[in-house]
Amino acid sequence: DNGISLLEGRKRARNDDAAKKFRAAVRCLVLDLYVAWKSDPDLQVCIALGANSYAPKTRYDAFFLSYPAVKAAFDGLKKLGYLTIDRKGYHDAASGRGKVTRVAFCDVAI
Repeated sequence: DNGISLLEGRKRARNDDAAKKFRAAVRCLVLDLYVAWKSDPDLQVCIALGANSYAPKTRYDAFFLSYPAVKAAFDGLKKLGYLTIDRKGYHDAASGRGKVTRVAFCDVAI
């Protein structure tokens, strides 16, 4: 996670709680990507990139994941070339329907 933090160009360091959530988000994403790749190199992992998915009492909140931490981890792993977006997610406010973003380990990262 230190490499990702350097890429962010943050003006201030994360406090202890935010740093813990950031490390958890990096671990979660990397583990999900690795397990998917290990079982099938073409398998995609879905990741919710909407802030509402991380609200209190959601399934991601149960894992102590926060939107800022997950978004920073996702952006950093993408910049470092560890993941590639296979299908970008969307949300249609009129119908309430949408899809989550699908990602996979980047071939260069392996």
